Amino acid sequence: MQAIEPIRITAGNFAAYGRYYNLRGEDGARLADGRTFVSRQRISGEPLKIGATAVAGGPFVSSKMERHTLSEELLICGDDEMVLTVADSDPEGAPRSPDVRAFIMRPGDAVVLGRGIWHDANHGLHRDTTYFFLIPQRDFVASEVKWTEIVPEAVPVRWETGGRGEPEAAAPESGEPQAAVPETQTRPGAPEADRSLNGADGTPFSTYGRLVRVLEGPGLAGDTGWRSWLEEAPALVEGCYLGVGFPEDDSRDGARGGGRTAISRDSVVECGRTAISRGSAAECGRTAISRDSAVECGRDGARQILCACGAVKLTVMLRGRPESVYTVRLSQGDYALLEENVCYKVLREPGTPGYYYILSPKGLM
Repeated sequence: MQAIEPIRITAGNFAAYGRYYNLRGEDGARLADGRTFVSRQRISGEPLKIGATAVAGGPFVSSKMERHTLSEELLICGDDEMVLTVADSDPEGAPRSPDVRAFIMRPGDAVVLGRGIWHDANHGLHRDTTYFFLIPQRDFVASEVKWTEIVPEAVPVRWETGGRGEPEAAAPESGEPQAAVPETQTRPGAPEADRSLNGADGTPFSTYGRLVRVLEGPGLAGDTGWRSWLEEAPALVEGCYLGVGFPEDDSRDGARGGGRTAISRDSVVECGRTAISRGSAAECGRTAISRDSAVECGRDGARQILCACGAVKLTVMLRGRPESVYTVRLSQGDYALLEENVCYKVLREPGTPGYYYILSPKGLM
């Protein structure tokens, strides 16, 4: 079989396989801080399980695929560009090599695969990476997951590489961070104690929700350089909107800069046209900012998921309880399931271009 080359995904060239979302462009709304983008429409309205997959980078051979005949699957690009390989061979009983196509997704991209669309595990374009996926609880059953060989032969997926054998990286769009590389102290496998900044009083993260270190636990191993993890129960029961945030660096003195929003712990805080008093929490649009930790609150009654790409700091606080602040470092592929009464703030590790995804059933976060 002659090798195929991946192409940059667009809504038009992916239409036969599902729905494509570009959160930074026509499918996303830019929020007031200038660094957060969210979907304008609900991406899914069903109870969803969440999972993550760690994959190898570089050219590969696609030999097997799976499909879900009863459900759609949401795939969210992780911390670096990745290659999604699909085939529309329905109603064939196996994916056919002439039907295989490969698409390049970049940070901020998401797709919803249509029912019956064959797909391989994704692969990193430039290097090893991690991506996130969500599957509806209602239709998805283990018996659906059946990896089937591509017929009549496997399909090599190849692209041009640089002089040292490394794939040539595309130039980032204006205002976008480069791909994140976790620092040593936030590497996968680092002990939890080394990544918790507060909470020294023994308060467990379970007070705020569930913290998942996906690269540290057991997972399902694939034979083409990937490993997956999947939550057993629905993480979101009302479906979701999807957002991507590019936070500012943490600062030494607690001041926070975020595009048009400047948050300063020791003086009056400005947020757009609203001045927020230091002495108490205040509302600014849909954001509540706490005096001592600068914590953003999601909308009332919404359980939310935060997915880390690269190295970020997640600060959480129980609504109305400023003494309950807890900060934890998240590495590539980690995610947190935050309960309804939890406020949060995300900051990049100094000197890194980490970012995060947020999934919420309540629309604009």
